[in-house]
Amino acid sequence: MAQKLTARQKWQLAIRLLVLYSPLLLYINLPEKERNPAKLLEISPFILGFFLIALGLYFLWISATDWIQNQLFRFFGEDFLLDFNWLALLLTMVISLGLALLYTQAFHLILWALFSFVSQIGFVNPAQPHAPPFPPEVFAYLQRVNSVFNLVVILSAFYLTIISRSFQQLKDIQLRAERSEK
Repeated sequence: MAQKLTARQKWQLAIRLLVLYSPLLLYINLPEKERNPAKLLEISPFILGFFLIALGLYFLWISATDWIQNQLFRFFGEDFLLDFNWLALLLTMVISLGLALLYTQAFHLILWALFSFVSQIGFVNPAQPHAPPFPPEVFAYLQRVNSVFNLVVILSAFYLTIISRSFQQLKDIQLRAERSEK
């Protein structure tokens, strides 16, 4: 039976995803005028909060991915996702798409709640507390880009989880081989 990933392995994968995709995510979401060092320093608490939310959600989604993969292994056999076959590819895409949609909704909900909280305590211009920072067409573009980006992240999480599980199985086999050799 395929082993579940440990919490440590899940956190390591979440951190890898964050380190891998954060620069690109910042580049996509920050307008050109916000990319100068002085402005980045000014908004660094928000960027840090953004990263912490993303890290927590990555951990949750890796945990969900791990659980889903274990269910697939139980139903189809342990080599199902490790060997190339069209059903595994299709299921990976459907599952990742579903998780990406859920991730996007959860992330938007958390950001909306945080934005509401921040506007209530006075960090935002009170004259326009709910005014979007971008015109509607730019905001729609950012939502589309982030949705596609989230799909890429979740697909990466799915495959990183498989790779981590495979590496752990390989280490276990190597350890058993060394023990039987002795």
